[in-house]
Amino acid sequence: MKKIFLGVVCLTLVFSLSIVVINSSKNNKIDTIEKTIYPISVDFDSVQKNYRQGVLAYNYKDKAKHVGFMDNVFVGKVESLVGTSYTDVSIKDDMVYGTSWTNYKVTVLKNIKGNLKENATIPIRKWAGLNFDNTLLTIDEYDIMPKEGYIYIFCAFVDEDGELYISCNESNILLGKDCENEILEAFSDSKTIDNNSYIYQILNEYKEAEAKHDNSVDNGSKRYTPKQEYILVVAE
Repeated sequence: MKKIFLGVVCLTLVFSLSIVVINSSKNNKIDTIEKTIYPISVDFDSVQKNYRQGVLAYNYKDKAKHVGFMDNVFVGKVESLVGTSYTDVSIKDDMVYGTSWTNYKVTVLKNIKGNLKENATIPIRKWAGLNFDNTLLTIDEYDIMPKEGYIYIFCAFVDEDGELYISCNESNILLGKDCENEILEAFSDSKTIDNNSYIYQILNEYKEAEAKHDNSVDNGSKRYTPKQEYILVVAE
């Protein structure tokens, strides 16, 4: 009986050690995935879409509320599509699951709300992106993915590490491509720009929204400041 008992104990120990080794290996893989930015090899328009339908905290069509809800609103040019990163990763049956984020490098052209360094290129993440095998894009309904070389109005939040991210409908509003001069004129006192142009009209709407922004939508949520190297002066 003692030999049988000892044999059972040994088998139990081996089984327990196997579980520990497997769990340790899985945890190491998850840690590696969450620290990696993966290159994007497909066009966003060409893959299947998984559209989210979230519960909105406010009417984002009300620009005063929309701008008031944001930490930073600025005009920026997408310099590069860096890749996809994942948070809240889990592995089941060799399949990887997680929340996807698309990472960009964006040059700040003009601030509408906030004091980011203009003409500086900074990282920004979008809460939308491809799954682990690049076959499915998860994105909010009616939202669009920024593309390299194009200019957008970015409506961004700041996380506790001081990094900027975008995560809701109309978080990146397309202005166009190769329209830097028209944008600069829209922010100046110049009268050479056509006041009926799309760029002038949409920028004016967002500038007016910031002038009367409605902070009541803040709901007491914690606000953070962008990293010091991203801003013109240290925000008070």
